[in-house]
Amino acid sequence: MNDVTTLLNALRRPRLLIRAARFGLNDYNRNRDLKRVMRTSTAPSPSRPCPR
Repeated sequence: MNDVTTLLNALRRPRLLIRAARFGLNDYNRNRDLKRVMRTSTAPSPSRPCPR
């Protein structure tokens, strides 16, 4: 059985998706954006997994 990191690294991502991610990276603010998306008062730590 493969671990999640290996599976993610094996994904083939479309070139347009990669370009869009790089373009949006300049405006991304983890604390601001995660609080809004997750509707919480504080952003979770990077080591905490997302709830399902």
